[in-house]
Amino acid sequence: MGTGLMVTRGKYDEAAKQLTMFGTMVDPVSKKEKKVKEVITYIDENNQKMEMFEVSDDGKEFKTMEIHSKRKM
Repeated sequence: MGTGLMVTRGKYDEAAKQLTMFGTMVDPVSKKEKKVKEVITYIDENNQKMEMFEVSDDGKEFKTMEIHSKRKM
């Protein structure tokens, strides 16, 4: 975790109800720029899931975070 900025851009897939974004961030430990992927899935009007992936130089991805959000009723 760090206080640096992460800039991503992407597209919304209406059929999958997913926003997929790609970008870069600076790793707070190594101080090197890393490629990232973020996927937000809109499960229904009250629930969503955000997944964060780190993308290696060879294009392989591994999940670094997953957050489930639910609207408080």
